[in-house]
Amino acid sequence: PTYEAISYTWGDATKVRIITIGGKKVEITANAFQVISRRASYWEPKLIWIDSVCINQKDLEERSRQVQLMRELYRNASRVI
Repeated sequence: PTYEAISYTWGDATKVRIITIGGKKVEITANAFQVISRRASYWEPKLIWIDSVCINQKDLEERSRQVQLMRELYRNASRVI
């Protein structure tokens, strides 16, 4: 599927927001929340890939594997913001 990849700075990890994805609450940084809020649209639904949401940051093994794939994720995105 077509998706946009978001590149951003994490910012202050102590400033967090809670979002709901698929009925589950997810904690993200305030910077990630701002970026997602700007790209989200009720009128034009789109898939967005953002590391802090799509990679389980608490699982060090998964995070390590996924970081190795990030170059490919950005390259295959329809747009990188």
